Amino acid sequence: MRRSLLTRRALLAAGAALALVSVPVVSGCTTHQCDAEVLVFSGGRQLDATTWETNALDEPWLDYQGARVWILILPEAFRSRPLASVVAFVAMVREPNRVDAIEPWALASGNLAQFSDLHDNHIVLTNGTCGEYFVRVVVRV
Repeated sequence: MRRSLLTRRALLAAGAALALVSVPVVSGCTTHQCDAEVLVFSGGRQLDATTWETNALDEPWLDYQGARVWILILPEAFRSRPLASVVAFVAMVREPNRVDAIEPWALASGNLAQFSDLHDNHIVLTNGTCGEYFVRVVVRV
């Protein structure tokens, strides 16, 4: 009888521990912390007949907070031309290539760089994460 009482107590303790571990954790993206913000970018520069960029490597990159949506307006010369490539790069700081503060940056992929609505006059780029970054985009036609 004493043994079954100990077994019951052990099972109750294990059940209580499991219940504590199973409590759902609220992440930033289940609150309004990551509500999408849509911004339009019509700047940037055309490097040559086939290449446009949001900014040069050594200039400030675009703010790319969690769930941020950028509508990137392409230059007139790119309209009605098929896109060859669209590439996004991300960094943890606004100016990763500044001489006094060289910081790493990387090619963005997956949820971090969700391209959609590819038209001849604009591209939509979405940060599908809650991470806060800075972004640079290069488009080739």
